[in-house]
Amino acid sequence: SVTSIGSSAFYECSSLTSVEIPNSVTSIGEWAFYDCSGLASVEIPNSVTSIGSYAFCGCSALTSVIIPNSVTSIGGAAFNFCGGLKEVHISDLSAWYGIDFESSSANPLYYAHNLYLNGELVTDLVIPDGITEIKDYVFSKCSGLTSVEIPNSVTSIGSYAFSGCDALTS
Repeated sequence: SVTSIGSSAFYECSSLTSVEIPNSVTSIGEWAFYDCSGLASVEIPNSVTSIGSYAFCGCSALTSVIIPNSVTSIGGAAFNFCGGLKEVHISDLSAWYGIDFESSSANPLYYAHNLYLNGELVTDLVIPDGITEIKDYVFSKCSGLTSVEIPNSVTSIGSYAFSGCDALTS
């Protein structure tokens, strides 16, 4: 019956190694898992719509994170100092485009650099026709990207949308 994880709920619980968030949770508060340096795995359920600022900041043992389709906003520095992060997994590219990232370090790609869609590394990105906006920071630091095809339906590309995509050639 838990619907939210509040601000600083597990702040500096360095011995915490895994978390199973129930499907009833819709928001993860600011600083919720801040500096939980032993946290190696977390499953964010499809019920979560917002992840607060600094929520997973300092979770240096995290190696991968699954961002469910339900997430629409991720606060600033939510994944800051997650140096062990190598993979970001999503199952719907359209949902990924719809996330409001407050800053570059809100996006887990800032450290992970690799985006996986349904288990497959995204290298050649084809943005579907009908998408009108690519939001701020959405692919920032995604160094796995080598090419991007943007349809005519896109009328706006946000700040830093593709910054740090150093393998991007076309």
